[in-house]
Amino acid sequence: MPFIVRDKRDRPKLVAVAQISKMTMDELETYEKFLWECMEKLPHSPTIASTMNAIYREVEWRAQDTEFRQGR
Repeated sequence: MPFIVRDKRDRPKLVAVAQISKMTMDELETYEKFLWECMEKLPHSPTIASTMNAIYREVEWRAQDTEFRQGR
């Protein structure tokens, strides 16, 4: 399910969960912030929770990937 998020310049952007691995760290942070706002309104949403878990897995993978950390 795609979500509409806003970047740091407040421009709307449509994001699908499958695109998480292609997002920059700034985009992931903005997306996570948006999802936390959604969680306040829909605290029991399994879709939001699974998307947040996907973001956390992606960030953890990037932290452990030596090539990503070196900027290749």
